[in-house]
Amino acid sequence: MKKSLDQILGQELPLFIHRTGAWKDFPAGFFKWLTLNDHIWREFESKARAMAVLARRQRYSARTIIEVMRWNSDIRQNNKLFKISNNMVPGLARLWMLKYGNEHPKFFQLK
Repeated sequence: MKKSLDQILGQELPLFIHRTGAWKDFPAGFFKWLTLNDHIWREFESKARAMAVLARRQRYSARTIIEVMRWNSDIRQNNKLFKISNNMVPGLARLWMLKYGNEHPKFFQLK
């Protein structure tokens, strides 16, 4: 089910991304993809927070989080593939840093 960015991220973050022009740093089509895949964002957000807060990691890999999500999905869903384009992973990392970067600076290395 498609959701709006405000429903997924709240009202402030989409406004900030628009006002600052930060949307230019995201992969092409990322925000449209996000409106159709908010469940992936929620799981990514949760796992990244767990690594930052519970495991007290200063830095981590967004790709590792996605690979864990893929692996867990394969185990849970028996033959249902967890599909996410590797092109969207940098967008997830950027979005997480926009939301949590003040608390966890440099958690993901952004290029």
